[in-house]
Amino acid sequence: MLIAFGEAVGFARYWQEPDLDDEVLASDPLRKALQEVAAAAGASPGFQTLGTSIELDGQVETATRSTGQPTFTPQTPASAALESWRLHVQEDEARAARDRPEELTAPWSGEWWSKPWVGGSTIVETCRRSSDGVPIRFRLEEDEYGLDRALARSRAVPPDAAVLELRCPEDWRALVERWPLEVSASRRHDWWRATGQATRWFMPDFAAAAAEYDAIHLTMAAYLSTAGRPLPVEGGQTLLAGWDPDATFWLTDLAAPDPEHEHWDRDPEDYWRWRIT
Repeated sequence: MLIAFGEAVGFARYWQEPDLDDEVLASDPLRKALQEVAAAAGASPGFQTLGTSIELDGQVETATRSTGQPTFTPQTPASAALESWRLHVQEDEARAARDRPEELTAPWSGEWWSKPWVGGSTIVETCRRSSDGVPIRFRLEEDEYGLDRALARSRAVPPDAAVLELRCPEDWRALVERWPLEVSASRRHDWWRATGQATRWFMPDFAAAAAEYDAIHLTMAAYLSTAGRPLPVEGGQTLLAGWDPDATFWLTDLAAPDPEHEHWDRDPEDYWRWRIT
């Protein structure tokens, strides 16, 4: 199941039109059959185990590279990182509104994700381990491009952490409507190509959400039912894009890092197998 899930996640795209495979899989004859497969997979013990709420005592942070040695980004306070992220999004939106054409078919692209991340971000992202001890992100990563080296370290989380669970599309919609951040100009071209929708676009203001929550966790069930689907919110629509299944983004400094690191390599004989080195 994880291999099939990983293939689907790795080929998720939010910056181009659906390709022929997407169109065939979305056709009416296949839709019903795939819904039956999805229902059976969702009821399986393996999915039920992996598709649950956050495991507070088993969170792990990862750093991956395709070449060279991976490293963890030096941490800054979460509040400062989130304010820097929000300022970046607002400045990017202002530039896009000023410089990009309104024509949806214009060949423009930019930041297409709706997670609290920019290049060099210090906002902590964690996940759980699968049953063989491998961090789940090594196998379930959007826009995956052949990473073969990684670091992992545990993050200690107290049991009273305030974690917002995203379990279904409605949870994502509620998050966006509670703390909306408009990204219409900066996402317009990419998300129109991906969804065919011409609308105002919104994503969550994660810096504002930090006043109430320590972290936000995306369950695997929510990923499967929400990612890539344009969803109505007040004033327009929203899109969950760029999140990995089971990802947890930490909005506060509650999750303390373990000083010990694990070094992982992908097995050259088996793409889906990882091993500690």
